[in-house]
Amino acid sequence: MIRYKITKKWAYLVPALLLAFVSLAFVSPQTDLLQQLEKHLASWRTQYAPEKVYLHLDKPRYTPGQQIWLKGYVVDAASLQPTSKSNVLYVDLLNANNEAVQRLKLKAENGKANGDIVLPANLPVGQYTLTAYTQWMRNFGEESFFRKEISIIGEKATTEKQDKTAQQIDLQFFPEGGDLVQGLQSRVAFKATKPDGTGIAVTGAVYDAQNQKLFDIKDTHLGMGAFTLQPQQSQRYQARVTFEDGSKAEYTLPEAKATGYVLSVNETANPEQVQVSIAGNASGRQSLVLTGISRDAVQYAEQFNLQPGQTFSKQVAKADFPTGIARFNLATANGEPLAERLVFIDNQDNMDISLSTDKKTYAGRERVTMQVLARDKQGKPVSTDFSLAITDDELVTPDLQGLNINTYLLLTSDLRGHVQNPGYYFEENNAARKEALSYLLMTQGWRRFAWQQAAKGEFPELKHSPETDLAVRGTLLTDRGKPVKGGEALLYLKGQHLAFITTETDKDGRFAFEGFDYTGPADMVVQGTDARGRRKHLQVKIDEQEYQPKLPAIPAPQSEELVASASPDLLTAGKVEMAAADEVNADLTLKGILLKDVEIQGEATWYSPLSCTERQMRLLM
Repeated sequence: MIRYKITKKWAYLVPALLLAFVSLAFVSPQTDLLQQLEKHLASWRTQYAPEKVYLHLDKPRYTPGQQIWLKGYVVDAASLQPTSKSNVLYVDLLNANNEAVQRLKLKAENGKANGDIVLPANLPVGQYTLTAYTQWMRNFGEESFFRKEISIIGEKATTEKQDKTAQQIDLQFFPEGGDLVQGLQSRVAFKATKPDGTGIAVTGAVYDAQNQKLFDIKDTHLGMGAFTLQPQQSQRYQARVTFEDGSKAEYTLPEAKATGYVLSVNETANPEQVQVSIAGNASGRQSLVLTGISRDAVQYAEQFNLQPGQTFSKQVAKADFPTGIARFNLATANGEPLAERLVFIDNQDNMDISLSTDKKTYAGRERVTMQVLARDKQGKPVSTDFSLAITDDELVTPDLQGLNINTYLLLTSDLRGHVQNPGYYFEENNAARKEALSYLLMTQGWRRFAWQQAAKGEFPELKHSPETDLAVRGTLLTDRGKPVKGGEALLYLKGQHLAFITTETDKDGRFAFEGFDYTGPADMVVQGTDARGRRKHLQVKIDEQEYQPKLPAIPAPQSEELVASASPDLLTAGKVEMAAADEVNADLTLKGILLKDVEIQGEATWYSPLSCTERQMRLLM
C-alpha cells in the first residue's frame, strides 16, 4: 500500500506502515496520466504562454477633455512575471455602442508600458469601458482581455435612470463540484444578480415535489450564499424567493444524477490546510485521481480507490500552492473528468509597501519629497517597479474596494463575468470575507481549458503572432495589384522638422519601418517607387489594425454619480486642465519619435498634397 504526493519540485514516498489503519485502499498514481498532464501543462506554459494585462489609471472618473494617464503591466499568466513575448500593448476606450472613442498602441518594455488618452472635449457623459490586450492574447479569446469601466461625468445628463421594477433578476444555482447526486449530501451555492451584473439581496425557502418546505435560504454577501441538500430519488426541488426590491420568483433546482461523485472543499476552517472530501455511489470499487492545479502547473496529485458509500477525506497543505486560485479536479484513472472546485490560496506573502513624506503639511505648489519602501514577507527590502498616481482627495475619492493589480492578477482575471467590489475579498482576514470569497469562486469560477483538453494537449490554434516592436508595415503594389520587388518605400515624419526614412521592399513587395518609440499622434506619409525609381502606377497598402474587441454580454454597472453627484470643483478642475494642455500642446520632435538606431536620411520642406501613389496616415501609438 504505497502513496505518492507530488508537489512543485519533488515527490516523496510515504512508508506503508504509516497508512496501515487507513480504511481506503490507496494505489500509486497512474504514471501515464499524470506524466501526460504535466507534460501538456508544461507545453502550455512555455509554447503557448498566455499573457495577462493590467492597467493602472490615475483616477476612477474623468470629465470630457481630461487626460487618462495610465501604466500597463503585461505579464506571463502562469508566473505573473513580465512577459517575454509581447512588446506591443493595445488600449481601446469603448463607448456603450462598442465604438472606439480613442485607441492607443504602446511599446511595452520589460512588460511595462506608459501612455495617456486625451478625452474629446465633446465626449458625452456616461459609462465607458477601457480594454487592453496584446495580439498574442487574441489566441485565447477576448475573455482574457483586461477590462475596466470608467465614468465620464459632466454638467448635463445623457442617460436616464433605469426603472427598477422592469429589471429581470437572474438567480442561478451551482452544486459544489458540478453535479447533485441522489443520496449524497452536497452544498449548493447560489447568486442573484441584476441585469448590470451587480448582486441583489435574496431570501426564500426550498421545497420538495410534495410542496413541503425543507429549509430557508438567505444570501450572505451581494446576492451570494449556499445551502446543504441531500437529493432523493425521483424528487425535484424548487426555490421560492423574494428579492430586496420586493419582487418574487420561483426557480427549479438542477436535477440530481442517479450516480456520480460529490467533491466538497473547505478552505476556510484551517488557515494552513484545505480539507477535501469525496463521496460517490457508483457501483464497485473505482480508481480515482485527485489533482490540484495552480498557475497552470500540477501542485498536488493523488490516486486512490473508493468503494460505494465510502468517503475519501484529505488535508492538503496550502503552502504547496502559490497565492491565487487553485483548481481541484476529480477524474477517473483514464482521465474522464468527474468534478471540479476552485479555491483561493492566500499565503500572506504580499509585499509590505510604506510611503512617507518629508513634511506633514505643505503650502501651495511647494515641493513634496516622498520615500517608498517595499519589504517582503520576512521584512527584507525588495527591488521592484512601481506606478504612483496622486490626485486631490477633495476632488476624487478612491474606490478602496475597486479593482487593483492584486485583485485582478490573482482573482478576477480567472473568473467569469463582472466581479463586484473585488477589493473586499482582500480586506481584513475574517470569517465573513473568507466565506464570501468561497461563494464567489463556487459561482463565477471558470477555466481556460477543461481537464480532458489539458490531459490530451488539445489547446487552441495559434492564429496571431506576438509583436516584438512598434512598426509601420505594408506592401508596395502596382495599380494591378502585383507586388513590387526591389522597390523603395519612403516614410515621411512631420514634427518640428520634416524627416524621412527609406527601406527596400522584398520579393513580395513587403516593407517595414521598425524601431519606433513614442506615444501620441504623429503625422506620417508613405510613398513608393519601383526598382527604376518610378512612382507612377504604384499603390501603398499599409497594414492597419482593423480588429476591435467587443464589450462583454453583461453590461457594466451604471454609476449613480455620473452627473447628479459630480463635484463642481472636479468639473472646474477639468476645464483648467484642458486650458493648460492647450498651452503646452506642441508638435512632437524627432528626438521623441525615433530610436537611436533609426537612421534619418535627410530633411526637406513639408509639402501637400502628395500624389496618388502615396499613402497618408495619422497613427495613434
